[in-house]
Amino acid sequence: FVTTTAADGRYAFREIPAGHYELDVPSRSNDPWTAVTLPRETPLDLQFGTDAAITGTVSTSSGKAVADAAVTVESADTHGTVTVVADAVGRFHVDGLAAGTYTVGAQATGYGTAPAQTVAADPAGPVSVALVIADGASVAGTVSLPDGSPLEGASVVAVEIDGSGTAAWTAASAADGTYAIDGLPAGTYRLTATAP
Repeated sequence: FVTTTAADGRYAFREIPAGHYELDVPSRSNDPWTAVTLPRETPLDLQFGTDAAITGTVSTSSGKAVADAAVTVESADTHGTVTVVADAVGRFHVDGLAAGTYTVGAQATGYGTAPAQTVAADPAGPVSVALVIADGASVAGTVSLPDGSPLEGASVVAVEIDGSGTAAWTAASAADGTYAIDGLPAGTYRLTATAP
């Protein structure tokens, strides 16, 4: 049986057979089930504790915000995980957490992984975490034709050859043939250029 609370928090189930039931609010997964036996003469009020929250930022070691970083929060007690995506300026917020100890880490394409941090979260207020990812490397150069003239619109691809071999970054050459690929994790790469 399912019902929805009104604006003032009241709820009601109607025409339920007599018996033993457990009440649960899915959005309050940190709170225990409440047992009830029907019929019941008096209303059953449900009270919930305050959730804990973790908030913070993801940036590079030079202070640049890392957008769209995947931030993972893992409970030290249950080992359950929650993953959120940082916004355009590297901020993230995770709420609905039970009080306890959590490990918080982040990774982002082109940057690698931020060292995980351990924090204690409680309902007193959000705990703040600053996650730092090492600055990405960059490679730049010029694409030219055999006669030395610049080639515009060439597709330049950098493939990491000392890793899985599947990560790749691309750029297009400008009118003067120059290109630049930023945000590369430290490593060894194979560069290829394809004419438009």
